Amino acid sequence: MIPLVLRGLLKRKVSDMRVKKSQVIVTLCIGLGCSIFIVIISLIFSDLITSWEYKTLDYRFKLRGDIPTHPDIVLIDIDDESMKAIGRWPWDRSYHGRMIDILTKSGVAAIGYDVLFDQPAGIDGDRSLINATINLKNLYYPLGLALRDVSDDHIGIVDGKSLAEELRRFSLPLKTSIMSHILNVERGVVPFKGLLDVSEGAGHISSNRDMDGTIRRVPLVVNLNGSPFPAFGLGVASAYLQVPPDNILLEPGLHLLLKGAIIDEGTGKDEIRIPIDDRGMMVINYAGRWNETFIHYSFIDILKGAEDEKGIGDLKESLKGKICIVSNTATGYDLKPTPVEESYPGGGIHANIINTIVTQKFLRESGSVGKILILLILTIGASWLTLGGVSWSDWKISTFSFFLLISTYWVLSYVAFSRFGFITEMFLPSAGMILSYSTATLYARTVEQRQSARLTTEMEQLGRELRLKSAEFTSKEDELLNLREEFAKNMSDSNRVMLHDEESIQKIAILEARVESVLKEKDILLHSRQQLEKRLSRILSGPVHSEYQLEGKWEDLQKECAGYGLITRSMKLLKIFEQVKRAAQSKSPVLILGESGTGKELFARAIHELSSRSKRPFVIVDTPAISDTLFESDLFGHVKGAFTGAINERRGYFEVAQGGTIFLDEIGDLSPRIQSGLLGVLQRYEIKKVGSSSTLKVDVRVIAATNKNLSKEIEKGTFREDLYYRLNVVSVELPPLGERTEDIEPLAHYFLRKYCAENGISDSAIRGITQGAINRLKTHSWKGNVRELENVIARAVTMAKGKWITDADIELKSVKSGTLPVFSKGASDTVKNRVSSSTIPIPPVVEGNDSNGFDTDAGTPADATIDADFLSIMGNNDFSIDKTARIIRESRGTVAHRLKGICFESLVRFSGDIQKASLELSRGRPELSHKVRERMEEYYSNLINVIQQYETAEDAMTECKRRFKNLKGKYVIAVEELVRRHFEKDHKI
Repeated sequence: MIPLVLRGLLKRKVSDMRVKKSQVIVTLCIGLGCSIFIVIISLIFSDLITSWEYKTLDYRFKLRGDIPTHPDIVLIDIDDESMKAIGRWPWDRSYHGRMIDILTKSGVAAIGYDVLFDQPAGIDGDRSLINATINLKNLYYPLGLALRDVSDDHIGIVDGKSLAEELRRFSLPLKTSIMSHILNVERGVVPFKGLLDVSEGAGHISSNRDMDGTIRRVPLVVNLNGSPFPAFGLGVASAYLQVPPDNILLEPGLHLLLKGAIIDEGTGKDEIRIPIDDRGMMVINYAGRWNETFIHYSFIDILKGAEDEKGIGDLKESLKGKICIVSNTATGYDLKPTPVEESYPGGGIHANIINTIVTQKFLRESGSVGKILILLILTIGASWLTLGGVSWSDWKISTFSFFLLISTYWVLSYVAFSRFGFITEMFLPSAGMILSYSTATLYARTVEQRQSARLTTEMEQLGRELRLKSAEFTSKEDELLNLREEFAKNMSDSNRVMLHDEESIQKIAILEARVESVLKEKDILLHSRQQLEKRLSRILSGPVHSEYQLEGKWEDLQKECAGYGLITRSMKLLKIFEQVKRAAQSKSPVLILGESGTGKELFARAIHELSSRSKRPFVIVDTPAISDTLFESDLFGHVKGAFTGAINERRGYFEVAQGGTIFLDEIGDLSPRIQSGLLGVLQRYEIKKVGSSSTLKVDVRVIAATNKNLSKEIEKGTFREDLYYRLNVVSVELPPLGERTEDIEPLAHYFLRKYCAENGISDSAIRGITQGAINRLKTHSWKGNVRELENVIARAVTMAKGKWITDADIELKSVKSGTLPVFSKGASDTVKNRVSSSTIPIPPVVEGNDSNGFDTDAGTPADATIDADFLSIMGNNDFSIDKTARIIRESRGTVAHRLKGICFESLVRFSGDIQKASLELSRGRPELSHKVRERMEEYYSNLINVIQQYETAEDAMTECKRRFKNLKGKYVIAVEELVRRHFEKDHKI
């Protein structure tokens, strides 16, 4: 699990380099603000937070465990065994004098005698101790000093002399100007006068404990009334390293330098830089537990071992060149709290100080600037996990990433401590990361909620605009239809009656100009509608993508697909898209194969937008709608005067697509004549406008699509083989929805959001689709592919009774073999595949002066069945007049008039209620009902405009028959009924 999340996280972070500039600014502001807040809190509650930070350091000591100590450090313990052998403490000082003599004879390098002889005890014992001390430069005695921040000129009197003056000979010859920040001596306890006078070395044993009483630091140098006085451990370590006082230099806040230290005999001299803070304090690097570190000898064992010459020889061999620290470690004596143990002997603390110096295993604390920098980096990093491209819906990855970040910091802090001796703060950065992550998460959630509300509003607005544009588009289509019919009639009358009549020619020219104008308006509306659909698709694709996200390189491909309205998680389709991306960079034609409803147009548009031609036009040509007689004008254009009525020059599809892409949809339905003309363009990429003698070079990318098997069409002789090879340079075959069932669920949710947006339904009204409904969708065969799925979901949105789309709301139609409609004019395989809901043959619609095959009576049951099948075919083709005309092999005008008549009939049945009438004709499918409604409103509006010009029903009916002369049979009765009801004022519209 963790490797997968990590891989996904890293992949996402690489791809998120595209993050907006505003996100970076917000991330920095949140990180900076949280850092400032944490710093302020640390200043207000400094004691509490410092105490917590100390505890984190203690845990690191304990987690690290014991570390090796310097082999030359030896502890001579005045332990319980020694107490039992010699007697109760304090002992006669002759024992101490004897121990010093033994150690001196053994050739030790330095002696740290951690016993405070502050008062005279007995003449003989004191004399023995003094005699043993005389002339020993490597022997150091401890002084107990009380320290404080403020200096004091009167810190004590010893035999009439000030303490500072008495101890000045033990001080370091450092510059007094650097003493302003280090700790000052307030009072002191020193060895008795006789011993102090003969001593050559002394050092303070003050530790200046932290606020919780634990000893973690030692002031290596303190200010004794202006004189730098060394610590006991520093003096012993300097003696062992043979560093004279003159070679000890102090730089508070940086380091204390030991110049010319002899670390190993024979290796020369070196410099040791001891890191200290601005108060002259060094962090003690405790080696571990008392009993498990350092070399230990019992005091009594040393005394007994020196009773004969052999024992003295053994001691010399064991102790020569060593640092010997003598201290009281008996039970109950001189125990202090440390990070590694609550009760730690004082001598052991000095041993750790000396060990830290001679092994140079120093602990370094980051300065104030470093602490703030670390805090700032971590708070920004925590904020980035949420705002650096991760949406609130990715909260699992974001939360895991945060815990990974904070855990990584803890691990690195421990490694830095244990391996490199670097001490970082733990509590404040952790608190900063938590605060920053929480703030960023809250901000991200708030922003996403606002964006969601904005997108919902935008989707609703787009839905309304889309419906308006669709209504305008439908209106323009009808206007264009009427103009073309009138244009064709005038052309026919002119050629038959008076070919050279100027008035007729002028009338034809006006009609031709009007047709051109409406065509342009239609193209503008079509482009506007396509842009609205594209915007809506991109708004909807984000949420769907995040719910069904893939990993690795497929994640990026999935995101790209979603950007072009291709909602998929199918590896098969993603591999095709990967192929399409490569093909998009060339100029070669692309042939897209696949069943109806598999997304051929979406892929064609994606190829265009992925290419260098994306800024140029993308022209869609519905090739079967092009007539044989006008295909040259439609494809290539014509010049002024090319034929009667051609008063303006017209650009064809290829010229409009100059520099861009032309998409030839349903290329398999082209007639042989058009195939021949198209082949010529693909061979030379030249066109010749109708009426022009010159050719025009065109730079277009050709993308063709078909749902036919062109190889079989070539065998049958209905498609040219040479054209096939011209088009099939790069071939893409899209799989049907039935072969990629993993896409059904994300597509269903996508269409749910789409139609909720178009119908103004909020997320709270319909929350989603139940798993039972999803399971049912996955078991369907989907002969109509994605288009059929879209229709099913759109209907379910309208018909849903609750807040969830359930199994009961899903209406699926099964198609049995042998029940496809049969057309009298010989329907092709393509036609059969397109129609899935009709099971009764539809007779052809024949133009004529009679009843057009229908009774002029009120409709018969057969009429109703025929109309139902006609509407079913239209419904399966999104109520497209062009597509329906191609399927039933009739003219566009015939289909349009039949639909108009059916609309009038439905209005009569529902007493002018357009909402109910359109719902009936669309079979309750919401994605179609608004299209039917738009057409019905247009038809009825035109009818009312005619009726309102007349005062009587008879006159209005006469004009309606003239205006709607192409309506036949029972549809005329419907018009008469609507006229009658209008004048009776009993209709409701």
